[in-house]
Amino acid sequence: MTSFMAAVSAGVGGPAAGLVAAARWRINVTANNGDANYINMVGVTFLNDVGADVTDGATYTSRSNIAAQVPANGFAEWIGPTIGHWSCDVLSASGGYPQWLAFEAATAVTPLTFTIVGVRDPARMPQDFDVQYSDDGTIWTTLQSYTGETGWILDGTDIRTFTIQ
Repeated sequence: MTSFMAAVSAGVGGPAAGLVAAARWRINVTANNGDANYINMVGVTFLNDVGADVTDGATYTSRSNIAAQVPANGFAEWIGPTIGHWSCDVLSASGGYPQWLAFEAATAVTPLTFTIVGVRDPARMPQDFDVQYSDDGTIWTTLQSYTGETGWILDGTDIRTFTIQ
């Protein structure tokens, strides 16, 4: 928690300058780490200025998903290497890049950080992605881009935290 508070110390008592409040947020993946077919994510959380997960109780969606590996699983806690994660097929009829995992909160939220947990296969984890928000669910604005996320460890201990600036 110390690193989280240090990262948002400028925003204590309210959102840091430059951040926006919106009800709809997503991670828009533009490349994985080399798998020709799939992207996987689990343990996705978006935290506000007091460290609360603003995805709790939200509605979860994605561009596509594989069978039981539904969007809500992407926001769930990692429980094992073969179950409990979101997965999409980038080669399916609704596939191709980008692929996204999104949530819609009941009211506008201002996340300051987000996390992704390493799961399944390192080649399937996001490498290049954007954090985007929307007021209407149709027009999305990129708030920040992240590139070169490699070397994922897949035992549920690789919890990567990203600052939204």
